[in-house]
Amino acid sequence: MDWRSAGNRFIARFGGEWIKAETEVKVNCPFCHLRGKSRDTSTNLEINLRDKLIYSCWRCKVSGYTSELVSSLLRGNLNAVVMQEIDEDAVAEEVMARLSAGTAAPVTAVTASPAEDLTLLRDFFPIVSDDPTSVAPREYMLGRHLTLDDLHLYRLTYSLGGWSGGRVIIPCIENNKCVFWLGRSYVGGEPPYLNVPNVQALQHRRHTVFNVDRIPPDGCAVVLEGALNAMVCGSNAVATMGKAMTDEQFWKIMAKRPAQVVVGWDKDAEAEGVAVARKFHDAGVQTYLIFFTDGRDFADLGREAARSMVEGAEPFALTHFFR
Repeated sequence: MDWRSAGNRFIARFGGEWIKAETEVKVNCPFCHLRGKSRDTSTNLEINLRDKLIYSCWRCKVSGYTSELVSSLLRGNLNAVVMQEIDEDAVAEEVMARLSAGTAAPVTAVTASPAEDLTLLRDFFPIVSDDPTSVAPREYMLGRHLTLDDLHLYRLTYSLGGWSGGRVIIPCIENNKCVFWLGRSYVGGEPPYLNVPNVQALQHRRHTVFNVDRIPPDGCAVVLEGALNAMVCGSNAVATMGKAMTDEQFWKIMAKRPAQVVVGWDKDAEAEGVAVARKFHDAGVQTYLIFFTDGRDFADLGREAARSMVEGAEPFALTHFFR
């Protein structure tokens, strides 16, 4: 969801209008009655969606960061918004300076590891920082069973504008170079995932395996569809970023010489998962299968359940084709 869509949703839900050259909306404040006032009917809550990225109500004096408000609106729980008084001028200066610079320089950034070529991520912002706009994407990923250490490990960033705006950017890094990335919406945008166009990437998606460099030699590789599931599962998990594993992806995984492969495709793609497992089995790799019992995946179930399912995976058998 982009800033225009977010503003329209606030207006549709609470009543109001666009103001200030359509960079802000003013709506009936949903917080007034929580702060000792009667319900607002005069559109006293102003929400900046483009530059200052803050909101405030002239009546009940609630204020905070727009990212928190948008995130809570999409979750349907505005009561969860942290109400706080903020220095609006300081926030505006800080955010405007970063946006006008057009770089990914954070207020306070934590670098995951040294000497990497992350040029493909130059237009994005570190998800682990004290920039106010990082709150919503960071909380979204933490809510999907990742930890702060994971956010560092996988070099997650986020996008604020353009066609990728409102998405956590998940980089695919090979040989210390970001060769491809995919974006996961943290504001309910459709489609949920968007990839960098192949013409802009340093490597075509069909040649790319998320997290492939962390497959332990002679160890176990967990092969999954989605990068988010792989991050939740653990550092030896990789993702094909789609239901079909290409030949190029297969040989890239095989080049790491895993002794075991555990395949776990989503419930709606079991047949494709069995076909992927057979490919590894036929190549002489000890192969196991995970079957999800419902529509939930590792990002829903969490790391403990993921590792338990990996340990309990079924040895591959031809009878799996007749499930």
